[in-house]
Amino acid sequence: MARTETLRLATMAEAGRNLSNSWLHVDMDAFFAAVETLDNPSYAQVPMAVGGIGMISTANYEARKYGVRSAMPGFIAIKLCPSLVFVKSDFTKYTKVVLHSPAVPHLCYHLRKRSVCFEER
Repeated sequence: MARTETLRLATMAEAGRNLSNSWLHVDMDAFFAAVETLDNPSYAQVPMAVGGIGMISTANYEARKYGVRSAMPGFIAIKLCPSLVFVKSDFTKYTKVVLHSPAVPHLCYHLRKRSVCFEER
């Protein structure tokens, strides 16, 4: 009985799906850390997190080896990794890197017919 009802509901949901829109999700979890490493290559060799003692935006892969993760309070991260280096967030810098990336115009060109590029908003 429950299986029949589940199949009926799944069939109804499937029939109502709108596949005329495209969605793109780009997971750039370590992007801020990568940009900071471009500015200071020594960060590639040490555990580093973007943010501060209150909250971390992201961490490089060296820090992740110790369990440091995005959206983690910095005071917990420092307990996991006492040698963690904090770098202050610079969202102006990250925006410039994204907008000057050759991938962005290329991606927007291919999506233009089906969606609005975030540069146009």
